[in-house]
Formats: sequence, structure tokens, C-alpha cells
Amino acid sequence: MRRPLVHLSIVLRFLVHVSFAAMISSSVGALRADEGPADSREVVIDTPRARVGATVMAPHAHSKLPWVVIAGGTLSQDRDGRLFEERAPKRDALARLAKFTTGAVEFEVVEGNAADDKGGDDKAAADAREKIKQSLSQAAAFIASEQKEDGSWKGPIGIDDGASALCALALVRAGRAADDAAVAKALRHLEGLKPTYTYTVALQTIVFCEVDRAKYAEPIRRNVKWLVDLQTADGEARGGWSYGPKRDERSDGSNTHYAVWALDAARRAGIEVTRETWQLVARYWLSSQKEDGSWGYQVASSPGTPTMTLAGIHALAAVRAAEEDEELRGKIDTAIERAWKWHDKGFSVTEHWKRRNFRFYCLESLSAAAQATKHDRIGDADWRPQLAGLLLAGQEKNGSWTSDAVESPLVATSFAIIILSGAASP
Repeated sequence: MRRPLVHLSIVLRFLVHVSFAAMISSSVGALRADEGPADSREVVIDTPRARVGATVMAPHAHSKLPWVVIAGGTLSQDRDGRLFEERAPKRDALARLAKFTTGAVEFEVVEGNAADDKGGDDKAAADAREKIKQSLSQAAAFIASEQKEDGSWKGPIGIDDGASALCALALVRAGRAADDAAVAKALRHLEGLKPTYTYTVALQTIVFCEVDRAKYAEPIRRNVKWLVDLQTADGEARGGWSYGPKRDERSDGSNTHYAVWALDAARRAGIEVTRETWQLVARYWLSSQKEDGSWGYQVASSPGTPTMTLAGIHALAAVRAAEEDEELRGKIDTAIERAWKWHDKGFSVTEHWKRRNFRFYCLESLSAAAQATKHDRIGDADWRPQLAGLLLAGQEKNGSWTSDAVESPLVATSFAIIILSGAASP
């Protein structure tokens, strides 16, 4: 799925009781009905942000107190961790599903236990979720403690504004609201930044989209235009992005990845991104894919690497979501399949964890690519609980994570938050 699956057991009896207990293993709700066997049917609801699928079982229609059980259903979240529309509460999503399946008009959504047979798996899942919640809280506290008075953060090798936008995004993903003191200071700082470099503009755009797309609609449009104008127009790297602040022909996979991430966030926030832009992005990745299915940092001169291959997968998935041309979507599907085949043949989550350089950038790229393409397993393992377990075990006492000289603790911790905020329980 696009984002870690949240398995559901939902029982409707004028109240909708929701259990998110089975985040590790699939949960099947228990049917409770006083009269006869239940009929069943499959339902799928497509929305702008996610797909809901479930098996609906209901007793006879003349039951005075009808029960409906949605067993083993799934709500798929997108890369941003939001359901359906930006910042739409889960309960609204479930309410729409309940109304669709029961025809109910008035009901209340209550978080709680849907079935009476909760077992060890539910407790283990709840314990794991609590560990992740605590980890995110500690990590966010670390990031907030490093914030400067002007709302910025010190970045590696002088990239302060890009690091500031990344830290702000991490705080938001950790669950801090716009009126949180650290987030509010960060937003004021980001509001004052003019477009200069691709990484900074991309991350600034993503933050604005996630915090309040209506309030920041104009800065988002401005940044989209700036990114589109910066997109390489000529040469073998046509369709990609370089560092900025001016357009040139030295596009690379990393800057292109972040630019596409931002454009995808803007599109999902209702900001127009032209079809020509998306087709140029597709051209960049499709034409630069190597024979073995991998991608390198630059089109011709760089060997294939796992991080850039994962970046390519994620970027092409964004194009596929925006593109209606079935022929192009077919080419994208083939390219993504080849890329995963290359990646999974030679790499695993534990191998990525052991890498010395850009470890957390690589792991975040893995998380993003896998969620965007519903790639649930790497090798013989579900990557989500495996990666979440490594992150929880590797967190420092002060709430941070450490990597290399370029990935400072602030950068590493921000990436770790982004991964953990959507990772399934270990």
C-alpha cells in the first residue's frame, strides 16, 4: 500500500467501534448476529487520497439491531501519512465508509475494541505503537531543543535553510501542530525564505502543503512555478533538476527526487502541475534507467546505487499517480518492476542500516518508494516492522539518531521521524 496498512475490525450498531490493533498481523473481526448467517460482499471506495477495501458481512435486513462487520479491511495511507484529504481525521474516513455500507445517517465514531476476543497480538501491537509514539516524542523534543531563536536550525556543510525545512517537516510528522511553539517559529522562518535552492524549496513546499494548504496556497504556487522554471529543458538530463538557483544541464537524481516529491505534494493539495512537467519527469527517469534496472546519481557518469534507484521508483510512482496516459503508465510500471528486481536482489533493510554514508536518506527513500508502490516485502521480510525495530533500537538517549558527517544528528533524526511516523509496529 502507499503507506503502512492499518487493518480494521469495525462493528456498526449505531456506533462504529474502531480497532487499529492489528498493525502487525491481519485481524478478522468476529460476526455477532442474533439471526441466521450473514451475507457478504466486497466493497472498495476510491477517494482522492486512498482506497478503502473490505469484506462486509451483515445479518438479515429485518434485524432490529443490525450489525455490520468489516473484516480484514484496509485503509491505505499515502506517503504523507494522511488519509483521503490533507489533515482529514481518520474518523471522518471511517464515517464515510460506515455510511456507504449501512446507509446510516447518524452515528458516532468511537475508538475502542470492536470484538470481544482481543488476544496477545492486539496487546503486542498496542505496546509497539506506544514505543513508536514515545520514540517520536523524544525525537521531536531533541529537534526542538536544537532550534535557533529565529526558528531555523544549523544544517550540515552550511545548508541551513534546507535543514530547517527538513526539521520542520519532521516536527509535523511527529504529530506537533501548527500552533506548537517550535513549529510556529519554524513556519515564520520558512515564510520568510525566497526560492533559491531545490532542496530547500522542495521541503518548504511539502511543509506548507501538510500544515495548511489553504493558508499557504500562494507560496506553494510560487514554489511550483519556480521548480517548473528550473527543470532542465535540454540535453541528456532533460526533465530533471539540479541544485539551483539557475537552470542548467547538470540534473541529478537526488535534486530531481525532492523536486518531484514537492510537486506531488502540491498536486495533492490541489495546486496545478502541468502535464508537460510530469511527462518531462517521466522522460528523465525512463531514459536514464540502466540496463540492470538501477539508477545512478547522474544520467551517464554514475553507477547504479540503491538510494538513487529508490528515488527513481518514488518519483515515477508520483508521475503515475498524476498521469492518465495508459501507455506511459505501462512503461512506468515496467521500469518500477525492473528497479525493484535489481534492488531486492542485492540489498536488504539490514544492509542499508549498516551503510556508513547517507544511511537515513537511503532508508527514507526505501520507505517512500515502498509505500508509493505497495511493495510490502524485501526479500523474505516485511520491511516495515524490520525497519521500525532497527530505528527504535538505534535511538540515542537524547532522542536523536547519528550517522555520518554530512547526515548530522538533526538530519538523521528528521529522516528517522519521517520513517517512523508511518512505519508499522515492529
